[in-house]
Amino acid sequence: MARLVDQLLDPLVLVWLSLIGFMAFSLWKRRNKSAIIHGLLVLLIFIIGSTPLTSSLIASLEKPFYRETFEDLPKCDAVVVLGGAFNQHGGQEEPLGFDVGPSADRFLTGIEMVKREKIPNLVFGGGSHGDKDDRKSEGEAQAAWVKQWQLVDARVYHLGICANTRDEAVRVLELAGHMNWKRVMLVTSALHMARASAVFRTTGVDVVPVACDFLSYPPRGGFTERWRFFPSSDRFFKTKAYLHEQVGWLYYRTRGWIKPVQQ
Repeated sequence: MARLVDQLLDPLVLVWLSLIGFMAFSLWKRRNKSAIIHGLLVLLIFIIGSTPLTSSLIASLEKPFYRETFEDLPKCDAVVVLGGAFNQHGGQEEPLGFDVGPSADRFLTGIEMVKREKIPNLVFGGGSHGDKDDRKSEGEAQAAWVKQWQLVDARVYHLGICANTRDEAVRVLELAGHMNWKRVMLVTSALHMARASAVFRTTGVDVVPVACDFLSYPPRGGFTERWRFFPSSDRFFKTKAYLHEQVGWLYYRTRGWIKPVQQ
């Protein structure tokens, strides 16, 4: 019962049920055109929000980077953690001075890999966070927090405020050249890893991908988890994330930041 109530509290469900009501009213009034339009919207919301379609699309990007074991990882000179662990806006009101977001697994996985694999260098990328009049480096905040709590024995670096993944790759290439690093471990969300590893390699950085923050792979849950009667707005957010990666890939290819052979 509690689960049903929770689903019904999703604003998308209220919109969906309203559209069904409008469709039924249009059919009753013999307004066929209006009924078809509302019916198509009902169907679209159901396909995205209630079927396994979104999970399957995301899983197709995540699957190549799933590891059953980390025993066979090659030796790396540094761990590079891409940005995205912080929410971009606000954070000064938090005791930490920043507000972690859904992709905070990246930050924690980077620390774990340094400690587990005994890698001597840890690099944090990322964009900015905070109020628009007082933007701060996400990577710098992460590096400072790790140093403050002495979480790793490695040397800790940050890349400053980066505009995008390609910017992070260019700055890592410069840092690796200066420090004579031959290979780095790249940590980011599994959904983002295909584009991230491709742009790093195109830029000239030899990377070992270690993905985290898996959303849909391996497949989990039974029939009632994969199929829902009431649509979920969470699946729409995941659909947006998938489309973001697809559009990002095309944009990077157009700019020449990813070579065709990397696909």
